[in-house]
Amino acid sequence: MNVVGIAFEHQAVPLGGSKIGGRPHVSRDFAWPGDLAFVAQINFAECKPCDPADLLPSAGIMYLFSTCDEEDVIDGDEDAFAVRYHRGPLSDLTVHPFPDALDETEGQFVERRMIFTPSSMLAAEDELDEDISAALGRVDSEARMLGRPDFFRPELEGAFDPATDTLLLALPGMRLWRGADDRASIYGDGGFFVTISTDALRNEKIEDAWALFEAGT
Repeated sequence: MNVVGIAFEHQAVPLGGSKIGGRPHVSRDFAWPGDLAFVAQINFAECKPCDPADLLPSAGIMYLFSTCDEEDVIDGDEDAFAVRYHRGPLSDLTVHPFPDALDETEGQFVERRMIFTPSSMLAAEDELDEDISAALGRVDSEARMLGRPDFFRPELEGAFDPATDTLLLALPGMRLWRGADDRASIYGDGGFFVTISTDALRNEKIEDAWALFEAGT
């Protein structure tokens, strides 16, 4: 199964470039969604060359914002996550400051550039032991786009239907850093999966995407 693999690099991020953390590059009329933390922005033009199935848009930037309150995650609060989408030129963008209400300790992550590469993962019906899976380059535990969510909590099984849904991002929480030696704790070894109905994706209704949170153990 073809997927888009994601690596994270400490390098300068051009305006509108794909990244996690830091401050979002948004239009000048952008309104920050409540007290949510900025998690990532993905420029589809950068990951499109790694999408041989032609599932993703060819342009536009998706912005992901998430709660930093573990109780909101556990309770499934509908305001715990927000998606925004910019379809205009990069010249319309500016680096947005953090709002005063955003906690500096809990709500701000270290900026890292996203680098996209073609990758693959096993189909759901394939069963291989861990050594063979690693030798084949299985990327279930890596940040990626497309494929299927690889949940370890049974209560989330059935939350994603590959016949009707598309995975826009699988991001382990341990990829997020609040400082040089402090990883994000809200997800632990869990994370969140950004999914969207395939019909909404086809019509570029990116803001219809939603998140499936999976707290760590």
